[in-house]
Amino acid sequence: IYDVSPRSFWLMFDSLETRFVRIEPEITLNFRPQFNLNGPVEIKPDSVELSGPAGLIDTITVLHTVPVNYNDLETSIEQALRIQHPENTSIYPDRVILHVPVEKYTEKKISLPLQILNMPPDAQVKLFPAQVTISFMVGLSNYESVSSADFTAMVDFQQIADKRETLEVLIESNTQYIQLTKVTPASVEYLIETE
Repeated sequence: IYDVSPRSFWLMFDSLETRFVRIEPEITLNFRPQFNLNGPVEIKPDSVELSGPAGLIDTITVLHTVPVNYNDLETSIEQALRIQHPENTSIYPDRVILHVPVEKYTEKKISLPLQILNMPPDAQVKLFPAQVTISFMVGLSNYESVSSADFTAMVDFQQIADKRETLEVLIESNTQYIQLTKVTPASVEYLIETE
């Protein structure tokens, strides 16, 4: 042997550590018109076993899947995705199963009575009109179950105190997987009643 190249090299010694790390999907979802999610996006398993140098493993709290774009979705997806992880580490398993529930949506309309937020107890206000109609997109499987009880329509008395001519209608809902499309009317007139 006449020569060895390289003549020196660095070795890094660190203890090996293994722990479970949460996985987050790195996905972009674009739906066909009138289609959307009808439940949460899920991955299974939601965490994987990550092994590697302790100094590196201690800094990692989450790993991501490889980025994937889904376009023109109209059906649910169930697909295996690879997981990105740093060099000098290993993971088990090296893939997760992505589940994206997709459903056709349709429009629904509901009339709601208006409530007044922040109204002092001694104030009397009449709204014109006293109710609004909301239009929203909802999945076919939830169409019958969504009702006026799932929404609150309101105006804020503070807008009256600010001398606004009309009051903007606000809609609140804790119902998931609906898309509010229109409030009619979007603002209402009011009359302050005095005794």
